[in-house]
Amino acid sequence: MFSTKLTAVLALFAAAAATVNADVLRPRITEPTTGQVWKGDSSQTISWDPPALPVGALEPVGSIFLGYFDPQSPGEHLNIDSPLASNVSMFAGSVRVHVPKVKPRTSYIIALFDSGNVSPQFEITD
Repeated sequence: MFSTKLTAVLALFAAAAATVNADVLRPRITEPTTGQVWKGDSSQTISWDPPALPVGALEPVGSIFLGYFDPQSPGEHLNIDSPLASNVSMFAGSVRVHVPKVKPRTSYIIALFDSGNVSPQFEITD
């Protein structure tokens, strides 16, 4: 009887932990905006609406990536080897980053953490 109750309690904890880990926070990116122009080798601010944290979740931290869309090649083309910022709290709401010198294009995006959220497309020039 004890082992049955213990098994039930452990199953309940496992289900609760799975629910907390399944919560994906998707903050809305507020900057850069559609059509905004950044210059390569400059300092820029990336902003987002900090999310409400689900009960039981740990403070989420993560990286911010630069990517782009290319009509000739599907996907977000994220530069995961060189994040623009790392160990950023999702609650910060913004972070100042150094924009690297990159190929000029009008289809750059910012990807926040592992939320699956990307910014509107914007331009980076020389």
